[in-house]
Amino acid sequence: MLTIKNKKTDAFSEIDLKTIENIALFISIAIDNANAYEIINFKERQLSTIFETANEGIALVDKKGNFTFVNKSLTRITGYSQNELLNLNYFNLLFDENEINRNNFENLVKGKIEVIAAENQYLRKDGTNIWGKISARCIKKENGEIDKVVGIFTDIEELKQSEFATKLANEKITASISYASRIQKAILPRTEILSALFPENFIIFMPREIVSGDFYYIKQVNNFLIIAAADCTGHGVPGAFMSVLGVALLNEIVRKKDVTTAAEVLNQLREYVKIALKQTGDSGEQKDGMDIALCVLNFENLEIQFAGAFNPLWLVKLNKESGQNDIIEYKADKMPIGIYPKEKPFSQHEFQLQAGDQFYIFSDGYASQSGCGEKGNKLKSKEMQKIILRHSHETMQQQAISLVNEFELWRGTMEQVDDVLVIGVKI
Repeated sequence: MLTIKNKKTDAFSEIDLKTIENIALFISIAIDNANAYEIINFKERQLSTIFETANEGIALVDKKGNFTFVNKSLTRITGYSQNELLNLNYFNLLFDENEINRNNFENLVKGKIEVIAAENQYLRKDGTNIWGKISARCIKKENGEIDKVVGIFTDIEELKQSEFATKLANEKITASISYASRIQKAILPRTEILSALFPENFIIFMPREIVSGDFYYIKQVNNFLIIAAADCTGHGVPGAFMSVLGVALLNEIVRKKDVTTAAEVLNQLREYVKIALKQTGDSGEQKDGMDIALCVLNFENLEIQFAGAFNPLWLVKLNKESGQNDIIEYKADKMPIGIYPKEKPFSQHEFQLQAGDQFYIFSDGYASQSGCGEKGNKLKSKEMQKIILRHSHETMQQQAISLVNEFELWRGTMEQVDDVLVIGVKI
């Protein structure tokens, strides 16, 4: 407030009073402006302090990308002085000045996008490259017009180098596992023997990972055809080691010892596994082993023996009364191939096959698959039986396609949870 006193009455005319009023108004505005200027300067000083003490590089650029302000951290990261950077354009620092970066910047200053968040390689003054993460957005004037762009630059060189090292290590590991997969496939038996005796057959072999803990076994000994579907402890690399051991031990039992009784094959396989894994039954030791379904088929008279460790055999036969196919389950013993507290000899099922009969042996991977429904339930054995019966009128080759399609339909977007192995044979 401005107060002017004069003891004389009517000392000022109306014109004088108006003039004094205007002067007071101008002085008031000037004082307000000065205060506002001080506030602005204080805020700018605060902002400048924040910029200068930040570890990240911070810069202001105009709508063409020319630097108008840079903090000390950006000079440290790039190797340029502040004056040198103020004579450069943002795009001069990009190692790869591609169209995407240009378009993103143009869209930002045109108001088409609100923020740029990108990882790029940038050129330092000494010619070396550095990985940086840029986050940029526009600063607007009071009227809403875009004035400048503020960018925050984070040095992510160490992070990127770590990512590259991890990627290289993973590539080497993947290459090694891929090579192991080729070895595993080479160890698995050829299927020509099965196809020569029973042309209507299929083997669905779907590892969850590159290598599998499931394996199949096919071997002819005289007039017997031995077929097995096994599921080793674990999947991936640990399971694959066990599968190689399983194939080798079955060859030892079947080929060298000429054992052609289904239950006796499993009894001996269990003993060999315990010896190989040094399993004694002590508490705390690993209970590695395998579940298996094994059948010995006399292809001259079509008599079949079956023995199983947890995994059953399903036989599909035509019901002459109903004209429909029925499914018969031959149960496995509830004990694994490996150390087990209540160990006993494996039991054996024997039955006669007839032309048109179909039998299936498998691991538990198919039935264990979680679905993409609301609850993510497992498919389970009963549903798997329904699927097999639903497609049992098809050729075995078409059945294989149908079973895989049904599996994928159930799985949806869910990850495959286990290795999958299904063997089907039609007489």
